[in-house]
Amino acid sequence: MHSLQEEHIRNVIDHFVSCIPQAAVRYDSPPVGNLQAVVVEELDALGTPLATIQRWLRWACQVAECFYPMYPLGLKVLIVICNLVIF
Repeated sequence: MHSLQEEHIRNVIDHFVSCIPQAAVRYDSPPVGNLQAVVVEELDALGTPLATIQRWLRWACQVAECFYPMYPLGLKVLIVICNLVIF
């Protein structure tokens, strides 16, 4: 009986996923040019070698813009710098 329930759940999930139009699943990354420029200015003022974070900078800015779009710029800069420390 347990495997019958699992099979039913699998069928429901498969049906649900098959009904999602694939063309509707799309991601456009947010513009991060301004945030990135401000972060670079801040890190430069702190004496951070930009070569060490360049690889992660755009991604860290995208995370901040995606998850915290309504936050003020200064707070986003802090979020990006924290993300860079973690990355």
